[in-house]
Amino acid sequence: MYGQLVVMAESPQAAETSPSNKQNWLIAVLLLGVLGIVLAVNFFAKQSVTRVSTDGNAQPAKTDIAPAEGITLLTSGEPSLPTVTVAFQPGMVVLDALVAAEQADSRWQFSYQGTGDSALLISLAGLESQGSDGRNWLYEVNGELAQRSIGVEPVKPGDRVLWKFATYE
Repeated sequence: MYGQLVVMAESPQAAETSPSNKQNWLIAVLLLGVLGIVLAVNFFAKQSVTRVSTDGNAQPAKTDIAPAEGITLLTSGEPSLPTVTVAFQPGMVVLDALVAAEQADSRWQFSYQGTGDSALLISLAGLESQGSDGRNWLYEVNGELAQRSIGVEPVKPGDRVLWKFATYE
């Protein structure tokens, strides 16, 4: 008399065939599928490698190879290498972009010596620098001749790094 509890429930058969219930399940399954794809893409895109320089120092490299908002590397003159765009990572320097370019296209194979502000490109695509009396690998970032080592010159999304085998003027 004081309180009656009335429970109204659909029959099990009605709950199974309810259009809104089927739509809710379909939406949930689709969202889980999309989430799984996003997680898989992020996992595989965030893989990194360790590169060993010619002086034996191992350095972790940031190597996402996705072109969106990336760094473009190209050459002028000989050797002519294909233009490569690599994904930007916070804190990335020219050396990191070279590592990613080499992973994206083996024709960008290179060697260097030193670390940090003394890192120096020794060869690119099999062509070695010739020292103070000859031609060497020089690079520009967005049209400006770089004055810093490949190990410290920062890059940002949208930058273009142009490599030239030339004499320094």
